[in-house]
Amino acid sequence: MSEHFRGKTLVIQPYPGIGDMLWHLPQLRSIASSVDSGKISVLTKSRTMAKQWLMADPIIDTIYYCDKDEILNAAKVMRRENFQNSVVLHGSFTYGVIPFLAGIKNRYGYGFKAQKICLNHKPYLESSLALTHALELGEIYMDRLFGNSVVNNREVVVDQSILEAVRMNFKHHRGARICFGVGASDAFKRWPKEFFAELAIALQADQPSAEIFLLGSPGEQAEIKAISEKIRALNGESIPVYTLSISEVFAFIKDAALFVGNDSGLMNAAACLGIPTLGLFGRTRPLHYVQNLFPITPVTSNSDNVQSEMKQILPQQVME
Repeated sequence: MSEHFRGKTLVIQPYPGIGDMLWHLPQLRSIASSVDSGKISVLTKSRTMAKQWLMADPIIDTIYYCDKDEILNAAKVMRRENFQNSVVLHGSFTYGVIPFLAGIKNRYGYGFKAQKICLNHKPYLESSLALTHALELGEIYMDRLFGNSVVNNREVVVDQSILEAVRMNFKHHRGARICFGVGASDAFKRWPKEFFAELAIALQADQPSAEIFLLGSPGEQAEIKAISEKIRALNGESIPVYTLSISEVFAFIKDAALFVGNDSGLMNAAACLGIPTLGLFGRTRPLHYVQNLFPITPVTSNSDNVQSEMKQILPQQVME
């Protein structure tokens, strides 16, 4: 079976993070390749920050945000946009009802439980798959929907003008670029500051010409500065980077020789940019979805304290 969509097509991807959107790039591209225009519009949550980075991808027409308590308003907006097709990359009734209320003619989706009421096109996934990880669930559904026509491309498209501007701003840094992604959405996902510092010293001893960049958002400034100070106390050097927009950070990572970081949006971005990526996974599930992503997990994991899981990943283990 391989579907073909005629007319404006909306994809609803409501998983909330940057990484979640990156995981679904093959699904977005598979759907876009089946549309006459080669373009799709995407409805997602604002936490994906998709308007800042995904618009660079030529398959994207428009991006809409729909956060909590905005379902009815989203349906009204989608009705005005006159979409002919919709695909919901999620199993809940909440997001399945949006295209139904919007009057979209052809409505596809996973079809779990009550969501099936809102849809009118197969395939539907069996209920036994409802707890499957989002990465695998999207792949299974695309195989059912498109068969051999699935597009398995996860590469992030970076705006060329932004890439050139970032390169110009950092042109004086000529050493091998090693990026540390020190932030994460939850505290239990964060590697200890002193471990990042110890790793920086070890890497600089191994590669004296390399430069260590500490990446994060403006809200992570204090944490980045604290790690930088610990590196300095060990007679090492690092460059804090926390004022760039997310699209600029993606451009910055694109020129990296190595990325080491917590389970986060930036770690997933580095992996999808083709950069050798060492992902630090404590309590969260290790990811292997691209060949250049190497998950590092605790040697032992017997603690009931989720905060201690990351402490069980040692700098020496990362260096190996």
